[in-house]
Amino acid sequence: IVLTAAMRGAGDTSPDGPANIYCAVKTAASEEAKGKGVMVLLNEIIHAAGQVRKTHSANPDTFASPWWGPIGYCDVDRVVFRRAPLDRHTYSPKELTARVDIVTGQTGIGRDYIDFAVAQGCKGIVLEGFGRGNLPAIVEPAIKDATDKGVVVVITTRTPGGRPYQVYAYPGSVTDSRNNGAIHGGEFSSAKTRLKLMVLLSERPELAKKENREELERLLDV
Repeated sequence: IVLTAAMRGAGDTSPDGPANIYCAVKTAASEEAKGKGVMVLLNEIIHAAGQVRKTHSANPDTFASPWWGPIGYCDVDRVVFRRAPLDRHTYSPKELTARVDIVTGQTGIGRDYIDFAVAQGCKGIVLEGFGRGNLPAIVEPAIKDATDKGVVVVITTRTPGGRPYQVYAYPGSVTDSRNNGAIHGGEFSSAKTRLKLMVLLSERPELAKKENREELERLLDV
C-alpha cells in the first residue's frame, strides 16, 4: 500500500498531484516494494508510514522521517530502495469500536481533560508529555483514577524523535505516571499512537485489563 496526496491543488501553479500519483502507482507496482509495509510517497520520496511526519503546513517537501530518513525514492527509470523498515505489525479489527482521546501536557493544565475523557467512556487516553514524557504533577491523581477504572493511559512525547522513559523521579515524571498505572508509548507520534491503540483495543479488548498491560506496552513501545 502506497499512500500519496498533493500539497498544491490542480488549479495552482506547478501542481504536484499528478507526479505524486504516478510515482505512487509506479512504486506500488514494483517488485522491490514487496515486504516494505505501508508507505507514503510525495515529492518522489518514499517513507515508511510509521516513521513519516508532516513538517510544514504547505511546502511540497513537507514529509520527512526524523532521525531515520526515507526508505527510497522514485526515479525516472525505476524505484530505488535503500533500506527496509523494521518492527512491522499487522492487525485486522472488524471495526474501530474503542474510543481513545489525546490530552496534551501544557503549563497550567489541570485534571479536567482526563476526567472528562473518562466520563465520556474512553477506553484509552494518550497523554502527550514534554521531552521524555513528563507531565505537570497535578495530573497524576487523575492518571491513577483513570487506570483504576480500567482506562488505558499511554505516555508519549511531543518531540519529533525518541521515546518516553522514566529517567526522572520528581512528581509528574514518567516514573510517577507509571507508578500510577500509565504505560509507555514508543517512537510514534501521539496521533499515530492513538490510532494504534484504537486498533489494538478494538481487535483485542482484553488488552485493557491490568494483567495484560505489559503485553499492550510491548506492542506500543516500538
